[in-house]
Amino acid sequence: GVLEGTVSHAGTGVAVRGAAEGEPSVQIQKATAGASRSIAAETVPYASVIHATATRHGLPPHLVEAVIRAESNFDARAISPKGAMGLMQLMPGTAVMLGVRNPCDATQNLEGGVRHLVDLLHRFSGNLRLALAAYNAGEETVRRYGGVPPYPETAGYVERIVASYERGAGQRGSWHARTPGLGAAADAMATSKDTERAVA
Repeated sequence: GVLEGTVSHAGTGVAVRGAAEGEPSVQIQKATAGASRSIAAETVPYASVIHATATRHGLPPHLVEAVIRAESNFDARAISPKGAMGLMQLMPGTAVMLGVRNPCDATQNLEGGVRHLVDLLHRFSGNLRLALAAYNAGEETVRRYGGVPPYPETAGYVERIVASYERGAGQRGSWHARTPGLGAAADAMATSKDTERAVA
């Protein structure tokens, strides 16, 4: 099932949705302050810090879990061949930009990675697929291609995270509450072509 709603950062609601032609929108709802933990939260490594960091920045914890699963499979000491580090696989320059001093520290890495993802969601007008593609391949690459770049790794990455997020949302959706007045923003971004034109 597709969720409807918003992600809010610093008081500004941004509708988050998918971008693929002919696909239903992928939309995220902001976690409420009294949100209960996800059903499987206790079985997820770093569950408490993921929950705290995600909800503090207005993202559902299961979305952050899906990104971590794809990036490092919950290995806080993971280092990629390209040099990305930690749970959310921050590149050294990105870590410095985000003020992350030790990318292998789970708490610092989560804080930086979640802030980076929220920033990308804002930069891509709430488009989850484009934000995820930019997290994987870089913002400039997504802008250059006017959408998800035609790299098999990036396309697979985006689809894995969206599928994992949707599965988690279906199992754990009870803690979501729609933020009033922002559903129209999601409806206004109805086609991927409009979104791709905005990216270019």
